[in-house]
Amino acid sequence: MRVNSRFVRTRRGSGKCSWRSSPHDGAEAEENDVKGNWQFLILAFLLAATAWFFVSGRERVDAWIELPVEFTGVQKDIVVRRGLRNKIEVRVRGPQGLVRNLDTRNVAYSLDLSAIRPGMNTVNLDSANLPLPGSIEVIEIDPPRLQVVADRIEEKVVAVIPQWSGELDEHYFLRGNETIPAVTKIRGPKEFVDRIEVIPTQVVTVEDSSPDTLVEDNVSLALPDEISADPHRVQMRLVFDVEKQAVDMKAPVRVDNFSGYDVEVDPAQVNVSLLAPVPLLEDGSLEETVAMNVVVGENLQPGVHELPYVPILPPQVTMESREPETIRVTLTPRPGARPVDNSTRSRSNTNSPTTQGLHTP
Repeated sequence: MRVNSRFVRTRRGSGKCSWRSSPHDGAEAEENDVKGNWQFLILAFLLAATAWFFVSGRERVDAWIELPVEFTGVQKDIVVRRGLRNKIEVRVRGPQGLVRNLDTRNVAYSLDLSAIRPGMNTVNLDSANLPLPGSIEVIEIDPPRLQVVADRIEEKVVAVIPQWSGELDEHYFLRGNETIPAVTKIRGPKEFVDRIEVIPTQVVTVEDSSPDTLVEDNVSLALPDEISADPHRVQMRLVFDVEKQAVDMKAPVRVDNFSGYDVEVDPAQVNVSLLAPVPLLEDGSLEETVAMNVVVGENLQPGVHELPYVPILPPQVTMESREPETIRVTLTPRPGARPVDNSTRSRSNTNSPTTQGLHTP
């Protein structure tokens, strides 16, 4: 401890002077000295902190940062098939404080692709394309270069092929198919386009095992990833059929009588040759659904008339031949009925056909 002595002059009997220190006066001096130096202590601390921050901030360090890649200059008739990267890694060197606080969210590597040609291209990554502060030095880029494969864009018109799936019953089969339109224009890399001759549709599932004759659906094309098409959707039609078998039978004659007279037909049955679906023949329901229909108009007079008839057939049944071609219809007045002038009959009274008075030999 530093002691500041304060000397006091005293007298003694000899008349000589002697000097001594006062302990009380030294403690007071020490207290005043400490109070006067605390400002210098704070100043020294601030200077040391500033020096440390300055020295540490100027210390140069290396660090790896990840940057996105932006592509520019791509030609309209060129497509890059592979080799590009969305991000690269860059090793930088600079002041520790600046490197640590570097904000890379708005920093991207700009890659110029204007010199790309069809085939393999080597593209070197240049640090000059990195918008970094001047005090930061680019040491390394990973990867240093890109091997880019490009191809020329080509268009081509190709046929569209329908695709379908399903489990059909034994006697059913696909008779034909088509798409509307039947062709489409594809566009993509020349290497792919040159190999494509047809484009299939997406698969349409036919759930009914005994489908109707016509199945239609609007469906997309099954395109490779590198190919686009116009149009990319088509209307698909599937035409189904069923195995048929020839059969001869006698079909009954049915009469729609609008005349008001008794009707007699000859013959009462028509010999027909039909092509009928095998399932319809197997379940035995064909004869119940086949008939020949004759319409007797309201203007016919009593007597004998040769009238045509119309076949009534179930779906998917066709008539190959018939005998005879016409039906003989005989009209006779009903017993006790007053003569009817059909030329003046009101249509309102004859809207409904009748089979009343039908006679067959």
